[in-house]
Amino acid sequence: MSASSSLAHRSKTNDARLRPRVEVKAPWTGRGTHLGELQGIPPTGKRGEAPGSVFYRIVDGRIVNFRGQLEMMSLMQQLGVISSPQQAEV
Repeated sequence: MSASSSLAHRSKTNDARLRPRVEVKAPWTGRGTHLGELQGIPPTGKRGEAPGSVFYRIVDGRIVNFRGQLEMMSLMQQLGVISSPQQAEV
């Protein structure tokens, strides 16, 4: 199941200032409550927020390809699925 269907009360903020060019990066921030299975992880009921980006390829003023990413490690830490890295002792 995808992140968008697993997170209820989700919202997204588009942080991009798009300019016409061949390739465009559109940063965004996703927020939501984990109420459905996400990559095999049962619902935790916790809220999470994670940055992401979508990369568009534009030809003749039309989007011909796009790919996206979401900072999953940060989201998994907020959901309590993985622990935060420990600070190294000096």
